[in-house]
Amino acid sequence: MNPLVSFGVEIDEVLDWHDGPSLFTGHDRDGRHYLAVQVAGTPMARRWMFAAISTVALRCVLIGDAEIRDAFRHSLTGYIETVSIDRAGRVTGSMLLCTELSDDLLPDEGERLALAA
Repeated sequence: MNPLVSFGVEIDEVLDWHDGPSLFTGHDRDGRHYLAVQVAGTPMARRWMFAAISTVALRCVLIGDAEIRDAFRHSLTGYIETVSIDRAGRVTGSMLLCTELSDDLLPDEGERLALAA
């Protein structure tokens, strides 16, 4: 299941999987890149947040030069989008300014990837 399909984002690479894609990259029809992470949901709904990210910043995250949370605190647009999908498949979206993100929404401090370039 692609939780971003209603927003026109295609999944490129799943980086982590927990009963579904929990950390992944994607792109939209205009070629903009995104990093998405599953955040605290409920038994009734799953929730993801995603951030537009430059190619250079995405590469830095993927090779471990930047923390995953930095992509969300400093998105290309200055905001992140959240997507919630309930058990019936209903999609709800919203936006948050990067400055409004609380630590409990973000990936853990110090969390980095170390994927081969």
